[in-house]
Parts: sequence; C-alpha cells; structure tokens
Amino acid sequence: VTLSVPGVTAVEQRRVAENYARHSIPPSVLDSPDRLACGERLAGRPRLRIGYLSADYLNHPVGQIMPQVIELHDRSQVEVFGYSMRADDQSGIRKRLRAAFDHFVDLEDCSVIRTAERIRADGIDILIDLHGWTAHGRLEALALRAAPVQVNWLGYAGTTGHPKLADYLLGDPVVTPLQYAHCYTEMLAHLPNCYLPADSTIALTTPPSRRDAGLPAQGFVYCSFNNSYKFNPAVFDLWCQLLREVDGSCLWLSQPGGTAGERLRAEVQARGVDPARLVFAPRVEAKTDHISRLQLADLALDPFPYNSHSTGIDILYAGVPMVALLGDTFPGRVGASLLQAAGLAELVAGSPEDYQRLALSLAGNPRRLGQFREKLATGRASCALFDMPRYVRSLEEVYDRMWHDYLRGKRTAIV
Repeated sequence: VTLSVPGVTAVEQRRVAENYARHSIPPSVLDSPDRLACGERLAGRPRLRIGYLSADYLNHPVGQIMPQVIELHDRSQVEVFGYSMRADDQSGIRKRLRAAFDHFVDLEDCSVIRTAERIRADGIDILIDLHGWTAHGRLEALALRAAPVQVNWLGYAGTTGHPKLADYLLGDPVVTPLQYAHCYTEMLAHLPNCYLPADSTIALTTPPSRRDAGLPAQGFVYCSFNNSYKFNPAVFDLWCQLLREVDGSCLWLSQPGGTAGERLRAEVQARGVDPARLVFAPRVEAKTDHISRLQLADLALDPFPYNSHSTGIDILYAGVPMVALLGDTFPGRVGASLLQAAGLAELVAGSPEDYQRLALSLAGNPRRLGQFREKLATGRASCALFDMPRYVRSLEEVYDRMWHDYLRGKRTAIV
C-alpha cells in the first residue's frame, strides 16, 4: 500500500517492507542458515535452470507481458520452468504461457514448504519471484531458500525487506539507480534499458470510431488507463487544471469497479470541471482490441507517485505519447524508464509544474505531438522498449553473471 502513498520515501518503503517481512515470517526461518551449498547445482548439466514463480499466469498484467520473454529464451543456454500458484483461468494468455515453458508446474494446492521442496527437487539454479508482497504470492517459500540464487522481479515495485528472501532485485538504471541501493535489502541488478518486458507480437487493428468508444466527436483526449488506487488529490488537481485550460478536452479512464466511478466524477466536479468530461472505457476481453482503441487518445498522463507500468507499455505500443514525472521511489520512476527506452526522454518532467506545462503545451501543438506519435510508430519495431530479442539476451546475460558470482561465493551489484 505504501508504494502508492504520496510523500513516502524509498527509505521508508524499505522500513515498511522489513517490518512486514519480520511479522510475516518466523525468525527461526529468516535467521536460519541457507540450506544450499555453493556450487553444487550445475555439475554435469550444461544449461542453467531458471524458474519463474507466479500466481499470475492468467489474464493479468504480469501474465500479459511475460509470454514473449519465455518464448525467446535461448534453449541452448537455459531450461525454463514455470511455477503456477493459481488455477487455470482458461485464457489465451494461460495457454500461451503453458506452451512457452519447458516445464509448467501447478503448485496451486501446495503449501509453502512443499513449494520450496518442489523447486529444490527440480534443481532450479535461479528462481525468479514475480510477486513480492502482492496478493497470492508465496514469498515464504523463498525464505526457505528454494534455489541458490533468488531474484525479486516484475510483480512488486519495491524491496522484499529481507536478504533471505531475494539476493537480487532486477531493475534498470532509471528505476533503481545505484545511489538508491541503500533502499533495498537485495543487491541491484540492472537491465540496460527498461526492466519491464513487453509483448511485441500484438498486431494493432483499426481503432473504433470515437463515438463507438464513448468519446466526444471533437476535442483533445487525455487518458490514463491505470487502476484508480494510483489516483490521489495532487494528481487530480493537476489533471483537472488541464481540463479547465484545454477547452473541449476530456479525460479517458478505464472503468473502475463498484462506486469508484461516481466518486471520481464527484472529485472532478469539486474541482470545477463538468463530470461529463470524465469518460470511462468499459473492459474489453481481447488485448488487441484494447490496445487498438488506445490509438484514439491524444496524450497519456502518467500518475504519480505510483506510475503506469504495464499500462504505460500498452499506451506507448499504441503510439500515444505520455507525460511522466520523475519521482524518488521505484514505482515513481517507471514512467521515466518507459519513455527513455522508447526514445522519448523529453517527455519526462522534473516537477509537477513542468509536467503540467508540458501536457498543456502538447495539447496546443499538434505538429509536435504528431512527431512523437510518428517516432513511437516507427520505433515499435526497433526501439529498446519493444526490441524483445535484445531484451531477452540482456536478461540472460544478467542471469549468467548472477550464477558466476554465486559460484565464486560472492554477491555484487550487476550494472
């Protein structure tokens, strides 16, 4: 929860995680010596065994951005195991992931102890936890040291809070710069560009009409397709200021659950904006349909201090520029990382005032906005954010360095 609370520092986020880990896992487990002897696991086996542990091999943001990573792994170098902690949702993503892994193991009904035992029995060299302290995770299994090398990646934009849980946190130079290393209990390991993967196999189709998408026929369309828990008073103050200053503009959001839509409209009205200018997009099942309709937006607005993650990938893949604020915490620097990897670093603002000025100026400069859109469209096949073969090669190089450090009995930052 603290990852999305304004004003909480990265150091404070670490303290919360440390406290949570200590209260969630018995000291007898956290303080016990590691069970695995250094250097034993690779004897007689030419390939590294990589395990990915997740409950989100489903129609879920993590599940949606992982398939191409698994498909592109070099099978001459690695053998890849998927450990699933939730039941099959019968989605296309689940089927694709199951087919992509060399081994797909259902651990839904396994205890923490049985989870660790199964991973050890499979001889996993490097275990990647895709959950952290998010719902349905099983970090307690990592406290039992299920693998010689354990990595915190992707599902949780923060530290696990104890070095027994993960040896490394996989980030990048923007989201986890070395000067923030003291904010993590893990060693930092950097991918050269954005730490988030994408799925570059999605083929965009012609978007629906604005009317069919529920948008007004005319006017500038700002959008932010993030979960509503990322919205806060400071963000809505800024966004409503933009709506007041850009005549005929609207803010396009994903349809929230329950009564959240009514409450968001009330917040807009309280800031002097007609609530009708807040447009909610209903859920669509097909990822292709969702990303294709995003092309109707003119400019995406990244929330802060918890930025767009997979939603940012979606909007940039659709060719829509995004304005982001560079924050001081991991989740508050993801938007900047996405934009830098997409070749649009000039859309990263250093202050809320710069963010507002940039988002306002782009609404009045269709030529400049069009140049950004063209850069995204042409970069879809070449920019670092969407070059998945290059991404997976870099990922495997990081894994290789982790393993060689382990064999030498040391652990250092990988940058």
